[in-house]
Amino acid sequence: MPDLPTLLRAHAHALLSDLLERGSPPARLSATVADAGWQVTLSVEPSPSPTPRQFTPCERDILTVLRDAPGRVTTSKLLAELARRGLVHGESTVKLALARLRRENVLGGSRRAPCGYWLLTLLALLCLI
Repeated sequence: MPDLPTLLRAHAHALLSDLLERGSPPARLSATVADAGWQVTLSVEPSPSPTPRQFTPCERDILTVLRDAPGRVTTSKLLAELARRGLVHGESTVKLALARLRRENVLGGSRRAPCGYWLLTLLALLCLI
């Protein structure tokens, strides 16, 4: 027979597996049962949200340029403006940063006229302060 901490962990893993299999969204729940001098209280809750990731220096520079831009900015204009400000990043680094920011819904982007990138969220601006 396993020791009590091992037994508790095994049942906790089994419960977590059942919860994940069920597919319900995480919620705060608890239950208590008692018998033969034992009382077991079980509680489940959503895991804490991960802390938002920090923007890379390149991403911060891109967001700064887009914040100051009057409209959409193409990749070539963005690279030129970064260079004009002395914020030098490689073209591939900028393109990867743009793709990551689009994927995370920080930026909007269009290949059709009018093409270019623009800020989608205020969160991006708040991170620059």
